[in-house]
Amino acid sequence: MMVERRMKQPASIRVHLWQQHQVDRFYQAARLAALCNVQTGMKHRSKAAKGFTLVELLAVIAILAILAALLLPAWSRAKHAAQRTVCVSNVRQLDLAVHMYADNHGNKLRAMTNREAIYVSYKESVLPHLGRNINQTTDALFACPADDVNCDDPAINPLFSFWSPPPAGQCFYRQATTYYSSYAFNGEAPNSDTTRAAQKIFQSVREPSQLILEGELSGAFGLSAHERKQPHEFQNARNVMSFVDGHVSYIRMIGTA
Repeated sequence: MMVERRMKQPASIRVHLWQQHQVDRFYQAARLAALCNVQTGMKHRSKAAKGFTLVELLAVIAILAILAALLLPAWSRAKHAAQRTVCVSNVRQLDLAVHMYADNHGNKLRAMTNREAIYVSYKESVLPHLGRNINQTTDALFACPADDVNCDDPAINPLFSFWSPPPAGQCFYRQATTYYSSYAFNGEAPNSDTTRAAQKIFQSVREPSQLILEGELSGAFGLSAHERKQPHEFQNARNVMSFVDGHVSYIRMIGTA
């Protein structure tokens, strides 16, 4: 009887087979992991493709509306404050120019003729003291950023009846009659009932901190470009004004309606 003998494999062959088995298992695990990642990615893309729900969109719109309601008034206040700051700077420079002119002309500003509209023509007198030689139609120094007065408004236009020609269109600083300026000098010609600051020696003014020297033209008509509480003239219209003593204030023009 013949006995079958199993031949033992060499150790090196066994190690090689074991290593090959491990490599096969690694590749199978890698393929499985890759398949899982693909399926997971497809699920994510499927969810992303669906987009926002109606409830989510409404929530976003509501949040934006609340933010707008909170931010718009603040933005508006900041805008008006910035415009007023520029206006104050303009008036302060004009006040200084008037004083510089007065220093060279007997410490006063006077009209050259009995009917001169010095409240606007004063601009030509102070231009050299502002580094300007001609009366320009577009000069930011004479334009208040808030000046948007509609001179064609039927409720306002009659206020300008004494001017020839009367202002027309938008903004005081776009009018030839106003010498293309949002600002006016507090003075009248010599034949007027009161000359106000004109003809007066500044040093002789008893209360220089109370007498307006120049400022926004809108204040003379009871208008306000900064805080328009109603479309037309009204009591206590607030305007930027300078005084004989040189200070500038944002004040209420009492009794201008």
